[in-house]
Amino acid sequence: MLTAFVFRLAQRTNRTNLSSCGKQKPRGIEAALQQFALIFFCVTSTLSSSFSIADAAVIDSAIEHPLTGPWWPSRWGAEDQLGAVNHLSSDTVLAAVKLIERGKVADLSHPLEMGRPDFHNRVYTLIAAGGPSGGPVGTNKYMFNEEWISGEITGIGTQFDALSHIGRQLGDEGNNKTVHYYNGFSHHEIGTRNGFLKLGVENVPPVFTTGILIDLAAHQGAMLRGGTVIDKALILATLKGQGMSEEDIISGSVVFWRQGRDQLWQRAPEEYISSTAGLDKDTADWLANKGIVAVGSDSIAMEPIPPVNDRPAEIHATFLMENGIYMFENLDLRPLSNAQVYKFAFSFAPIAFVGAQGSPARPYALY
Repeated sequence: MLTAFVFRLAQRTNRTNLSSCGKQKPRGIEAALQQFALIFFCVTSTLSSSFSIADAAVIDSAIEHPLTGPWWPSRWGAEDQLGAVNHLSSDTVLAAVKLIERGKVADLSHPLEMGRPDFHNRVYTLIAAGGPSGGPVGTNKYMFNEEWISGEITGIGTQFDALSHIGRQLGDEGNNKTVHYYNGFSHHEIGTRNGFLKLGVENVPPVFTTGILIDLAAHQGAMLRGGTVIDKALILATLKGQGMSEEDIISGSVVFWRQGRDQLWQRAPEEYISSTAGLDKDTADWLANKGIVAVGSDSIAMEPIPPVNDRPAEIHATFLMENGIYMFENLDLRPLSNAQVYKFAFSFAPIAFVGAQGSPARPYALY
């Protein structure tokens, strides 16, 4: 109960005072207690990784954004919205440039088209006039065309998940003050009818860095079956077979693993969306601790489907919510696999839909 008491007390203090932890002079009993609260949070903010889910259960529902929680504050500060792209620098760009040796560019996306089955039953629609929608203009009578696009285009096809994509309910169901995202932001605090006030995809800068492909399908000699658990041992064995090691997964890099499911995208779309292999929690934590910027696969999810436990979306949460690591889904990794390219320069920028939780994705590998 001490934790809940201090949360309530600290909420009455100015958050900006954290920059001067321990420097305020108490005035009376209440001021002294507030001073204690500030010192308490200065200490516990460095120990947030040990803050248990049981502790989270006593967070006062009146506090929209407690200063510490099970996975926050971020290592980059309590107001950070960028997450793992903070690892990027001019050095990561220059290191990636050195990986371009053949002058080749590989498109890692699938075309976005109407009528495809989708795991979440999301839809995409493109409607044109059927004939030129404008003109003629000028003496040369030029004509032009437009189209109308609708649907859940930020979450269909090859896609990019931003940090507002997934959160966790830590209190009573229906209480948006206890739904928390990356860095502890609550849904009540940042979620609106027209998108997110913070953690929207517009915050993500262009990414140019080192990319790593872990070609599990090539290592296994076959597509991974749905429900298969991808563990650290399998990843390390695959890297070794590619003449690499875990040291190749450097801070600031993006890491993709190929299951071989990309071959089903056009040929057997219903089979493609029916299942997938996925990481276990320990492996996701291991990758996250390497300081990577993003992960991705040729699949509908990062978790095994059918699920292997009662924690669906756990790997999403590990990367996005707990570590600020971005995600790509439904990649086409065949161009790299066919060329046997496992280390490359990676280039991507999301469409800056203000307040959106994701973006259609067309990433490139240069090698």
